[in-house]
Amino acid sequence: MIPLKRSGKPRSKTSNTTAILNNNADNSHLFGHDAQGTVQQMTRDPRRVVEMSKVFKFGVIGAALVIVAAQGAFAKPAIKDVQKISDSFVQLGIADEIRKNCDSISPRLMRAYNYVQNVKTYAESLGYSDAEIEAYADSDTEKKRLLGIAYTYMQANGVVKGKSETFCALGRAEIAKGSAAGRLLKAK
Repeated sequence: MIPLKRSGKPRSKTSNTTAILNNNADNSHLFGHDAQGTVQQMTRDPRRVVEMSKVFKFGVIGAALVIVAAQGAFAKPAIKDVQKISDSFVQLGIADEIRKNCDSISPRLMRAYNYVQNVKTYAESLGYSDAEIEAYADSDTEKKRLLGIAYTYMQANGVVKGKSETFCALGRAEIAKGSAAGRLLKAK
């Protein structure tokens, strides 16, 4: 530290500290204390209170804007656009169509229930509400879309509508493969 000079004489370190405090006595509102080192000046000076309230307002507004921007950056997609959820419902649809069209294959109802609960838990972990999940599961439009995907898969694997033996063949293949749809079914 460079010693401050008064009247051409260098001061000691102790007198430098005193000089700094004395020089800042009129600017004490900047430091939040007066020359005696008390904090009372900050609360007594109405200008300082107004300045602090402006700083606080801008700080709160700034924090709010950051939070809103972050939420926009991490906005969740529509539930129908989450591939894992859509694929899960397609597999459920495949199993359901096989069980309805093949008398020699039955559903594993407890597994199906647990499967649906796992899909729901996954959707909740992504931030979807019960109402959003229920709306998706109950949507006729989504049921048609997902069933269309399921039928495209089934037809590519030899299923012909109205021929139960083709559903049974696919059902046995899915069970043997251990696919998601196959784990929801059992041969009688």
